Amino acid sequence: MALFQKYFAALFLAALLPDSASLVERLRKIPNVRVMEIGRTGLEKPMYAALIGKPGAGATYRWEQFTPEESGKVLARAEVLAATPSRMVTVLIPCTNPDGLDLLAKWQRQNLGSRYEGAPYPGLLQKYSDEPDDVMQNRIESRNLAALKRQFGIEPALAPVRYFIPDSPLVMDLLQRFAANGAKILRAGDSKGYLVQGGTRLVEMQIPALMGAETKRYEGVFAGEPVSDFGSGFSLPVAPQTNQPRIGVYEPWLNNPDTGWTEWLLDAYKLPYTAIHNEDFRKDDLDELFETVILSSQPPASIMHGDRAVIQRPEYAGGITLDGAAHLEHFVKRGGTLVALGEAISLPVEQFGLPVRLFPLKTDFGQLTPNGANTVTAVTTGGYAIEGGRATATLADGRAGVTVVDWGKGHVVLFGIRPQYRGQTFATFPLMLHAIIPGAERALR
Repeated sequence: MALFQKYFAALFLAALLPDSASLVERLRKIPNVRVMEIGRTGLEKPMYAALIGKPGAGATYRWEQFTPEESGKVLARAEVLAATPSRMVTVLIPCTNPDGLDLLAKWQRQNLGSRYEGAPYPGLLQKYSDEPDDVMQNRIESRNLAALKRQFGIEPALAPVRYFIPDSPLVMDLLQRFAANGAKILRAGDSKGYLVQGGTRLVEMQIPALMGAETKRYEGVFAGEPVSDFGSGFSLPVAPQTNQPRIGVYEPWLNNPDTGWTEWLLDAYKLPYTAIHNEDFRKDDLDELFETVILSSQPPASIMHGDRAVIQRPEYAGGITLDGAAHLEHFVKRGGTLVALGEAISLPVEQFGLPVRLFPLKTDFGQLTPNGANTVTAVTTGGYAIEGGRATATLADGRAGVTVVDWGKGHVVLFGIRPQYRGQTFATFPLMLHAIIPGAERALR
C-alpha cells in the first residue's frame, strides 16, 4: 500500500507545473538551445525566448509559443527541435505569461494533497487580463512578443486591402496598432489623413470605430510619405488632477478580465484606486473609505455568491452576500457613487430596488450618443438598454445606454454598455471618467 501511494504521489508531482525560473533554467541546459531575455512582464519579472537552430544572415525563422497551462510540454518539445537537423531557426516562447505560470505553480503546490487540489486560481492570472491581446497590444507582454517577431521577420503577409483613415484626435494611437499588426502606413499627400495597407483584423474587430476613427476602403494610388513615428502609442489626455475621488474597485476571488481592464484604464489615466474584496463588504464603513466604488461587468449571482460550482478554499469562497449588498446601498445613500458596468448593473437594480427597467442587448456593437457629443460606436456585449433615471448617453433606439439614478444622498451610474472593454473602446473612455470624476468628460473630449 505504501508503494502504491508513493507511485501516485510521484505522478502528481510530475504533473505539477514548473515555475518560470526553473523552466528557463532547465531549458538553458539543453544543447543547441540559446535562451535570451526579451523584456519584463506586467509584474516586472523577466520574459524569455529560446532560439533553436543556427541564427544568422540568411536564416529563416519560425515561431512556437506555450501558455502557462502548456508549460509542461516545453522541455520535451525543445529537446526534439534541438536534436532534429533543420535549416530553420525556431523562436520558442516557453511561456507567454510567466506571471500566470508562477501564480498557478504556487497555487498547485499550496493545494497538493488537499480537498482543494482542483480549485481554480482565485483571481487574474496576468496583470489586467490573460485574454488575447495580440491585436491591441495593451499589455507589455504582447508588445514584447510583437517586437521579437519584428526582430526576426516573423510577421503576417501584407494583406492587399487598403484603407484611408482621416485625421482624428486619437489617430496616432490607432496607427500604432496598425503598424504593430504589420500594416504599411503612408501620410496621404493630397488630404488630411493616412493610407494604410493591411491590418484587416483591426477593421474586422471594429477597432477604428471603437477608437473614434473613420475607416474607408481605398482603391486609388497608394503613394505618400511613409510614417514610422507614432509617439508613445498611447496619447490619452491626462485626467483632471483636482477633485479626484478615493476609488474602490471590486476584485472578486475569480478570474474576471473585465475587472482587470477597469484597472488598466485607471492606471492609464493615472488615477489611484484600491482593490476591494468580499471581506471588505462585511463592515458597513465603505463611505468612510471611498467616494466611488466600481463593479465591473460580472453576473450579479457571481458577485453575490461566488462560483458555487467549484470547491474553493474558504478564504476565497462566496461573494459579497446580502449583507454586503445592503452595505453597498448604505454607501450610496450616505453620498457615495456606485459605478456599475455591463452585467453588473442588475445587482443594484435588483438589490436596491432602483426604479429602472433593463432590456438585454443582443448585439456586440451599437451606436451611442452621449449628451452634447457626437455618436460613437460602443461595445454592447452582455449589456442592457435602460429605461429610467437620467440618461447621459442614448442608444440608437432612444433608450439609455448610460443612466444615473439618484439614490439617497448619492448616485448609481449604470453602464448598459462596456465602456472599457479590453482596452479597445477609446471613444467611450470619457464616459467612464466622467462617471468617476465629475467634469472629466468635458476635459477629455
